[in-house]
Amino acid sequence: MLSKEYIAPDFDKKAYTLDLQKQINTDRKKNPFKYGTLPTGGGNIANLIRLVAWLLKDKDKNKDEEQVRTVVFDELTHLFKNDTFFTEELLIRDLKVPKDQIELFFMYCEAQSINSELLGSDRKFELLDQLVIHSGSFMSRLNGSSED
Repeated sequence: MLSKEYIAPDFDKKAYTLDLQKQINTDRKKNPFKYGTLPTGGGNIANLIRLVAWLLKDKDKNKDEEQVRTVVFDELTHLFKNDTFFTEELLIRDLKVPKDQIELFFMYCEAQSINSELLGSDRKFELLDQLVIHSGSFMSRLNGSSED
């Protein structure tokens, strides 16, 4: 049984306690609501500004998380290989994309930031509408660059 507590030779208990207390106080000032206290001093405008900035900072994080995911090349490739409606024949015959340019068209569509929610089975016609629009612009760019 130990009669004394062990203290490391290079450990300064007072310095550690003071440093920890400073860190806690700084954090309490920056994030008062995490500690369940409201800023004091009713007319203190600095606390009010800090509070508003803290609230807005959290809203900005939520906006970043709500960004729309877009369709990527692999998803288009998978769709046109496995779907009964979206086929290579649709690309060539209806969208007028040359067979040797299909992969380039998929890359072009990825760059156009098509909402990935359109890949759902209940939104096929909305996706088709986007593909029609983008195939037209793709073909005009392709034909325009081949003339140079």
